[in-house]
Amino acid sequence: MNYLEIEPARAKSGGIEKLWSDPTWVAEEKLDGWRFLIHFGGDLERAYMTGRRISDVTGKYSEKGLCVPCLWPKWDDCGYTVIDGEVMPPTSFRDIAGIMNVDPEQARARIAEIGEPTYHAFDLLFLNGKDIREVPWLHRKLMLEKLVPELSNTLIQVTRHTGDKKSMFDSVISCGGEGVILKDISGQYGEGWKKAKREHTLDVVITGFTEARFGRTGRIFGQVGALVVSVYLGDGTPLEVAQVSGMDDATRRHITDNKDHWLGKVIEITAQEWAKDRLRHPRFLRARPEANPRDCTYEKMMRDLGKEGGLWPNGDKQMRLL
Repeated sequence: MNYLEIEPARAKSGGIEKLWSDPTWVAEEKLDGWRFLIHFGGDLERAYMTGRRISDVTGKYSEKGLCVPCLWPKWDDCGYTVIDGEVMPPTSFRDIAGIMNVDPEQARARIAEIGEPTYHAFDLLFLNGKDIREVPWLHRKLMLEKLVPELSNTLIQVTRHTGDKKSMFDSVISCGGEGVILKDISGQYGEGWKKAKREHTLDVVITGFTEARFGRTGRIFGQVGALVVSVYLGDGTPLEVAQVSGMDDATRRHITDNKDHWLGKVIEITAQEWAKDRLRHPRFLRARPEANPRDCTYEKMMRDLGKEGGLWPNGDKQMRLL
């Protein structure tokens, strides 16, 4: 196998209510960073860092290790090892792109300006040349906790997990975090991960469409990819706030075949928060044919997001309601 093409595991949504009280599941904070696997050891001449994005040029997972040599583990002689985790910026989430989505020279300049990122490790896939992805999660986590101090890099940290899942979730949300990942302590890598996230329900208006890209499978190629959605400012001007996907196959096909019918209609979505000029992690819930599009205002969206007094589109505090 090509080790640098390992697919990172993904957490699934839904079906979490019974897990809060299940002692065979634990919680880790859902980090607001950029996911990368770190590959090192064996016959690798340096540390490699592969993300979840597929390069349009190579068709393989993007590799960004040269952008952050400060995050490379220090090892003398070990077999091939792979850690799973998230790169976290020293400042805001937006600074991740300025480090991990540029060329190495630009990344070094950005790090010199804002400081070094950190790497928060939460899983171990290979250890000293051995594939341990079928080992139960709790055992892998314990091996990870033993390994990281041996890597002699204080920028690499191990995430905390707890059996007191609901308390961690409430604490993370109260501090403005995204939520938690619930994990089955006996699960293999890629199995038994569930997302529990803070979400707000919002009404928005469809103002456009994007076409689905070919992607990895081509399953929805030729159909609508995402819905461009907006809300209205005080003067009646629409403000684009997100591009939303997550529809089931039947709904996506109906939208594709009936764009004129859907254009200007209200849909209900979920989103985590307002990030300066866009909604973060929006997801389609349902159509709302009974709703009036003109009720989908920027002021109402901000209230629904819990933003007292609202914000102007540029992120400044409003001095009056729109």
